[in-house]
Amino acid sequence: MTTSPSQPNPSPVHLTVGELAQRCGTTPRTLRYYEEQDLISPSQRSKGGYRLYSEDCIKRVHAIAALQDLGYSLSSIVTMLGSASNLATPCSKIQRIEHTRERLRHQQQQLSEKLEALQNIQDTIEQRLYILEKHCGICKTEDPDGECASTCEHVDVHKQ
Repeated sequence: MTTSPSQPNPSPVHLTVGELAQRCGTTPRTLRYYEEQDLISPSQRSKGGYRLYSEDCIKRVHAIAALQDLGYSLSSIVTMLGSASNLATPCSKIQRIEHTRERLRHQQQQLSEKLEALQNIQDTIEQRLYILEKHCGICKTEDPDGECASTCEHVDVHKQ
């Protein structure tokens, strides 16, 4: 639904830590830990002192989770995304854009390195499978100790 120019924009929605956790598929404890690590910060506090988060925080929590799934540590994620306290620091739009560009380039470089490492692992696995499938016969006779009765010249592949 769009608002007409005569209607004021609705006030921003603020989520409690429990609501944010539910929307992000995580726990309030995890979100508090992210806050301790300066990955997120509440946009304000309620009259009762409860943390209240903006909806923008949802995207940030999803980004954190995605980077963790890729194997990045929280300290690396702070470096890539920037600290939450830096996000609250006033700066010009140009500075914010340049900072975002710098972080994205850093993320891109790290992901490229990780993809290259994963590709190397995949290549190694494919080589080992090729050797096993084309050059190593299936042993049908085993001795009582469970060892293969035939010898294979690719023993080093079998041990890896």
